[in-house]
Amino acid sequence: MNQIHTLPQKESHSKGIIGIQYLRGLASLMVVLCHVAEMANFPKYFNTNFLPTWLLSGSSGVHLFFVISGFIISYVSLNNQIKPKISPMDFLTRRFVRIIPFMWVCIIGYASLRFLGRGTFTPLPYLRAAVLSPIGDIMPSQIWTLRHEVLFYLLFCVFILYVKPRWEILTLWFLSPVFWFWCGISDLVPASTFHQLCDFLFHKANLLFGMGFLIGVLYNYGFLNYRIKNWNGFILCAILTIPLFFFSYQRILGDNFIIVTGLFSTLIVIISIFLFSGRPLNRVDKFGLELGDASYSIYLVHPGIISAVLGVWSKFQPSANPFAVLVINCILCCLGGILVHKFIEKPIIKIARDRFEQKKITADVRAS
Repeated sequence: MNQIHTLPQKESHSKGIIGIQYLRGLASLMVVLCHVAEMANFPKYFNTNFLPTWLLSGSSGVHLFFVISGFIISYVSLNNQIKPKISPMDFLTRRFVRIIPFMWVCIIGYASLRFLGRGTFTPLPYLRAAVLSPIGDIMPSQIWTLRHEVLFYLLFCVFILYVKPRWEILTLWFLSPVFWFWCGISDLVPASTFHQLCDFLFHKANLLFGMGFLIGVLYNYGFLNYRIKNWNGFILCAILTIPLFFFSYQRILGDNFIIVTGLFSTLIVIISIFLFSGRPLNRVDKFGLELGDASYSIYLVHPGIISAVLGVWSKFQPSANPFAVLVINCILCCLGGILVHKFIEKPIIKIARDRFEQKKITADVRAS
């Protein structure tokens, strides 16, 4: 039986929020489901209608990722008075170390495989991805989300951490898709590079960052000081993600369904931050935490794993069981992502962090 408790503000900040880790893993799994279904239906693999199209609704896992990101930045960077508790340089350093070096390694890996494989190789999309260019095609395509993540980090750093907090500017950026897309300003601007840049700057993902950021502000203020005692937090979070699949598949509000998925993602994140376990975590919850820790690796490497598995499987068993293809691909993507996280991502992060810390120590010594 679940129980709800109110905790002091201090305790709510003293422990990690395991529910967020569960959601990160589940969001990555949703994206994997979407891409397995999409790629399996390619003519070069198992052809159209091999896997049901409702699985493509797993793309809403990206929406959940954005809401989680907005919450995390607010939660870790602001105190309970909504004032910065980290310097701009420390913030940017941590974000850079966490995201960029491993991203570069993945881009190099994808480019190398493409160069050594069949077909033409064009380096420009990989170079654009490496510098997170907002204009032009990029490879691998999943880097598109990181472009928006980094833009969010930069704006938060500039307008909240670096100068006197300008909340109105950040708020306007969160709401900018309302004006650009839904108020029709986009239709008044001719198609051009400038239009593409505005599509990037005022992307609908901004709303999702804003929803998550608001949760973090409310949490820091103490308005969400509750805990739900639950013995199977990972399973509960998994059940909570089911509405995301349903509303993404039904496309409620048409092309503006991102509003619905954003609101449901917000509700899911709020419930997840209440979760805590009253006893040692069971194996399912421990796996959920492993999945959450490895979510970034899973997100970046899973297309390569799916492509390799589908290529071999479709060649030797073109009439394979669709359910088996789906399950095996998901398992291999999760296991592969976890292994990459442990043996590649974590060492890279450690090396990058040590380098920055050494430079900081050297600079401090010179300054003294």
